[in-house]
Amino acid sequence: MTAARKTGRALLTGAVAALLLAGCSAGHDRDRLTSGLSTPTAPPVASPSVSPPARPTAVPVVTGAPSPTVTASPSASAVRRTNRPVPVPTTWTDAWQGWRLTTRRDVARPVAGQLVRFVVTLTPPRSGSGGLTVLWGDNMGDSNPTPDCSKETFTAGKPLTVALSHAWRVGRRYSITLQPTVGCAGGPATSFPRHSLDVGSGPLRGNGPLTPWGSMDYGPSESGLSGDPTYLTVRGADGDGYVSELVLDWGDGSAATVLRSSTACHRPPDDAWIQSSYAVNDVKHQYADDPASHVIVLTVVSSGCRGEDVQRRTFSWRASGAGPSGPMQSPPPAP
Repeated sequence: MTAARKTGRALLTGAVAALLLAGCSAGHDRDRLTSGLSTPTAPPVASPSVSPPARPTAVPVVTGAPSPTVTASPSASAVRRTNRPVPVPTTWTDAWQGWRLTTRRDVARPVAGQLVRFVVTLTPPRSGSGGLTVLWGDNMGDSNPTPDCSKETFTAGKPLTVALSHAWRVGRRYSITLQPTVGCAGGPATSFPRHSLDVGSGPLRGNGPLTPWGSMDYGPSESGLSGDPTYLTVRGADGDGYVSELVLDWGDGSAATVLRSSTACHRPPDDAWIQSSYAVNDVKHQYADDPASHVIVLTVVSSGCRGEDVQRRTFSWRASGAGPSGPMQSPPPAP
């Protein structure tokens, strides 16, 4: 290698080394400069404890169900705005001319066409025959017990409890009159205990809720002799409907006898129900064997004047000569 070339390589190597040394020095100087200008780190500051904001009191929403998170009770003003029904007394208590009467009903707010049961406890001032009549305010009335001068009904100071049932055809306010009597002697009309009863509106029915009643007995022409025809007297009644038919099933497989009412139906001009009865004497039937071996079934059919709201009730009786099938009118309800 020539001396010139060796000299040039040495110079080049020295230059590179100088450059590397200068770069390292500049880097150290820059680090020192940057270190001297940097902001000192601030000491850590503890974060303040922040509680979550208090939950506002929930307000009940009138139009929806309360949220499960609602714990606040309704305000007094909200309670006052609630339309609660006013309690209706179902008991009347009367002290009248020595009588003590307590009347309870089973329906507080009856509606038109709904049967209401009344239980009345009467304590009479003296002994004797008598009864209780209730005027319902719709030109209709019922008695229980029915006055009977042939027997003593009341004992002085001893309570007697009876029951009656009634339904009103039209919804309005009615004045109900309680008429207890003891003794059969007549006298001037007097002022009896009265009470008002509000009946709500309801469906206008042609035939009321009371079911019809029926009875059977031997007719006037019944001979009682074997082989002779059987004659029956049959009767149907309805306290709030029109008895349109009586149907007799003789119990021997023969065709039934249908007795259609011969009385036209007329509705009262006021709020009252129709009240009707239908009786037929000497309905004839010929049995092939002993009539006492058959059970006769009477069906009483009632309705409104247009044939609406039909009701049927059946009664059975064996023609054994033991007397009528039952009372000629529907017995009052048991107290």
